Amino acid sequence: MLTSSESQPLLEACIEEFAETLNSRVVSYPEGQVTNQSAGQLVLQTKASSFAAAARIPYRPQIVFTDERTGHKSAIASDGLTELSWYAEPLIAGHTLYYQSGYASTTRLEAVDLFAGTHRTLPVVYDPTTPIHSFYVTGDQLYYLTGEFCNEYMARCHDMNLHQYDLVTEVHAVLATTSASRRVMGLDGSGNIVLAMQEGDAGCGWGTFESYNTKTKTLDSVGSYNGCEAELEPAYAPYKNLTVGMTQTYAVQVTNGQLLPAVVDKPAREWTSIRVVTQ
Repeated sequence: MLTSSESQPLLEACIEEFAETLNSRVVSYPEGQVTNQSAGQLVLQTKASSFAAAARIPYRPQIVFTDERTGHKSAIASDGLTELSWYAEPLIAGHTLYYQSGYASTTRLEAVDLFAGTHRTLPVVYDPTTPIHSFYVTGDQLYYLTGEFCNEYMARCHDMNLHQYDLVTEVHAVLATTSASRRVMGLDGSGNIVLAMQEGDAGCGWGTFESYNTKTKTLDSVGSYNGCEAELEPAYAPYKNLTVGMTQTYAVQVTNGQLLPAVVDKPAREWTSIRVVTQ
């Protein structure tokens, strides 16, 4: 128990500061395993604590599992986490974690089976002149965008290629070659692939949306928005729920052999958000 020098309860600000001090340390977890019988919570830690960052202590990304029965924490499939790109876009579909490794022209798509603890680089074509910018997985289908590098602030994308890759049969197809988007957002309620190009700065935001119709095999414009401060929210509102079956979260609940999005009130600074495909 912490008290002041007058043996009085500490002010809330002091308690918060001490809690921050306790969390400013380098933590290494023992290697563990998650199975379809496990129950607990997974988080992806890709950043060092403020202490480790200030001290320039090398940090390796970790998938940390907290067992809800024992409270024990362990690192899962550590060998499967290679160098995450700054736009890694981690995604969980089924019991596999997908993410992008490398940087700019060297990016690769990686897959970590969280139950088996195995890792593989997906065998799609990697071309440094037209690197992968974004991806999405649903069922056994992988969708991804390639093109001249434009995955940075204020860059414009043009003639981007939308690919489809079957994770089981390894059959590949190019669906579209004229996209102006740089992100695969997911699927809409009709199973069409939603793409986007979005930016924001100083209270302003703007973006455009496209949709690849899986029935007509056409790439169509969905719309655009542009606004600042009070105008931004109503401008973006029509596009807020374009996709279904995916939740962005900072923690994943492992229960009954499933990996589901968990509700987190205050995520730690070390955690990275994860897209969890729910259908």
